[in-house]
Amino acid sequence: MKLENQKKIKEMLMDIRKYRDKNILFSSEQATCYPNILKELFLKYKHFAFKGKRGCIVGQGELKASGGDLLCALNRRCAMIRDNIKRLINDSF
Repeated sequence: MKLENQKKIKEMLMDIRKYRDKNILFSSEQATCYPNILKELFLKYKHFAFKGKRGCIVGQGELKASGGDLLCALNRRCAMIRDNIKRLINDSF
């Protein structure tokens, strides 16, 4: 994972820590940086890491072959929202 991504993840988790620092449940993909960051920022937490699924070989690579990958679905939905907002902004001028 890129250093800048790790920095942004840490900033986001520090914001979460302001409101709650005990008994938090985190779930993520199996990136190696998450356990270190969580250990540094939180006293009591549980972290479940899930193995990601491979993308389709043919067609749109961001789609997962077997489906059911929640992070992929969220990332795809957010990308579509950003794209549609960008189109609205471009069309209004």
